[in-house]
Amino acid sequence: MRRTRAKPQPRRPLEKTTSTAKKKEEARPPEGSSATTPVTAPVTTPVEPEFNPRLIIETRDGMRVERYMSQVRRVTVERGQLIVVTIDGKIERRPMTTVLRVAIEP
Repeated sequence: MRRTRAKPQPRRPLEKTTSTAKKKEEARPPEGSSATTPVTAPVTTPVEPEFNPRLIIETRDGMRVERYMSQVRRVTVERGQLIVVTIDGKIERRPMTTVLRVAIEP
């Protein structure tokens, strides 16, 4: 026994109404009310506190890298490399032969 598919109905054109206009109308306070719009605080960047521990990496050539631990997701040693993964996804790799010291200090 063969099954046949029903013919699809022709698609109706989409209505050309904007949802933003509807949202604006809904967001307005009713006329005659004394509602005011709330004041939003300005956006500020968070300041790292001084007691936040830091990852410190010193290399043999005298370079010193300091990162707040709140910005570090992972620190590992794999196959002779020091790998630092930050919370924004950046990956730093350094050969352990060039690393003099690795520390986590306040």
